[in-house]
Amino acid sequence: MTSTNIVIVGALFLLTAVAFMRTPLLPDMGEELQLSATQIGLIMTFFGLGRVVTNFPAGWLADRVSSSVLSLSSAALMAVGTYAVAFGQLLSVILVGVTVVGIASASMSTVAMTSLTREAPPNRRGQAMAIYSTSLMAGQMLGPALAGFAAAAFTWRVTHSVAASLAVVVLLTIAAIAWRSARRSATAVAAGGAAKPVEQPDLLTPWSMAAVCLIAFTVFFTMGGLLFTVAALIADEELGMSTVVIGLGLGLAGFARIVGANISGKIADSVSRRAAILPSLIVLAVSPLMFIPLNTVTWFIGVTIFAFATSGVAIASTVIADRSPKRVLGRRMGLYRALGDLGLFMGPVTIAAVYEHTDRLWTMVVLAAVTVIVMALTTKALGNRTSIN
Repeated sequence: MTSTNIVIVGALFLLTAVAFMRTPLLPDMGEELQLSATQIGLIMTFFGLGRVVTNFPAGWLADRVSSSVLSLSSAALMAVGTYAVAFGQLLSVILVGVTVVGIASASMSTVAMTSLTREAPPNRRGQAMAIYSTSLMAGQMLGPALAGFAAAAFTWRVTHSVAASLAVVVLLTIAAIAWRSARRSATAVAAGGAAKPVEQPDLLTPWSMAAVCLIAFTVFFTMGGLLFTVAALIADEELGMSTVVIGLGLGLAGFARIVGANISGKIADSVSRRAAILPSLIVLAVSPLMFIPLNTVTWFIGVTIFAFATSGVAIASTVIADRSPKRVLGRRMGLYRALGDLGLFMGPVTIAAVYEHTDRLWTMVVLAAVTVIVMALTTKALGNRTSIN
């Protein structure tokens, strides 16, 4: 891994922690601002909206602009958006802030995924995505856990202010490292240019692209609806869990995703992409049913198993890298991430509304049914002619 990618992985980890730390704070935010469950779902939905509208442009930029510049802009936007949430007194201001946070999160994630898959050889792309996923999910684990403790000691507004300040630190660190790297690169260019790499042919069919994008949409739809929204509401309203306990549970879920990502990465490189992806979708379909006989134990088991199953989604992106020329990889990764984040945009408000207007049982049935339907469609699309190999 190059020094630039090491910096990118570190920035991805820290900015993701800032972006996703608000999940256990949603009940406190809803109580202070007097929000309904659907309005709370809107907070995560607008976060997803920021990601949806950013992924493809970020991928286009990743094919043309240096990863350091994109990482710097991501950190700056993360700081601005998080400060807006911290000081916002109206729901409209909060929604604008989380949208900017979503833009920053998508930009950082897209540049990291593109850079890592572009440089990794085919037999190590699964592991490259495991590194990407570990960094991303570690941030998603650390953010909610620390936010839960901070909110218990202070308030959700103070917690957001501290998180925004962390994004500023990341911005300054990237700027300093990028400046030193630019000086070294200028010296290397002066000494003689490197040979132009051989471009691989374009082997990605529309059916394969559609299949992996549908996988991304499904995983992010269900993850945004359950793991990032309704799970916290169920814990608060039906089990009476504290913010600290909710944060710890979601942190445990993040750890489960890290474990799952590394297992999926090894399977994808040593067996096949398909062998890593399809079993994860099966578990994803079954795990919401753990919330039907609800108690504290089944809640923890449910979020852990569900989170473990979501880890296979990053492996689908290796199919794009396996079959795409490097010159268009960023745009295709951006489209893949855009479809995934469309699910993140639709999932929270949709599943929160189902939970608010029906009950927990029907909410879990809907989540399971969506995954089963999409898994069936994906399996058919990944037949012999378009199989993930």
